Amino acid sequence: MEEKNIKGYKGFEKGWICNGRKYEIGKVAKYNSDIEICKKGLHFCKLPQDVFFYYPAGRSVFAEVEKQGEYETHGYDSKVVCKNLKIIAEMSVFQMAQRAVAIFFKHFKFEEKIRNSKTANAGNRGAANAGNSGAAIVRQEGTAATGTEGVACGMGKNCKVKGKLKSLLVLAQHNDNGELIDYQSRMVDGKEIKEDQWYKLQNGKFVEA
Repeated sequence: MEEKNIKGYKGFEKGWICNGRKYEIGKVAKYNSDIEICKKGLHFCKLPQDVFFYYPAGRSVFAEVEKQGEYETHGYDSKVVCKNLKIIAEMSVFQMAQRAVAIFFKHFKFEEKIRNSKTANAGNRGAANAGNSGAAIVRQEGTAATGTEGVACGMGKNCKVKGKLKSLLVLAQHNDNGELIDYQSRMVDGKEIKEDQWYKLQNGKFVEA
């Protein structure tokens, strides 16, 4: 297909290597042959959360990218293959997580999906726990915990969240009318954000609870 340029996100091995090829920030990589999704060409994802499936957060580097020219997609996730790919700027794991959460909230009706999902949910002052790759969501004054590569989300005042390595922690606050006024997210990396440590949102920052 041919289409206007599309921006997205790409993961790399340390050193900006992907499939044996070295990429450079600010440069356009070119593939001089036929492309085929998941097999041949230059790949990236339109959604940052999909990148973590292909490149683990703890041992990869990430960048915002832009597709130019011919491309293909598939129906499994937001993965794209193209012939020309510009590497725009490096993104930290934290920035990737922040962007992913922003997309969930602003474009995919994240709160509505949570209410209608089969994930572990709890009401006010409740507790929810999820295993590896699971999602635990709580409301006011609740606690949410998740396993490796899962999501723990607190959607109200005085919520606490914790997780295993490579999990995503999300804390959101609402005003008295139920409108979202602030949210923050962090990946559990074992250093800045510790494994199995409770966190709360205070003055717009994650702090140990």
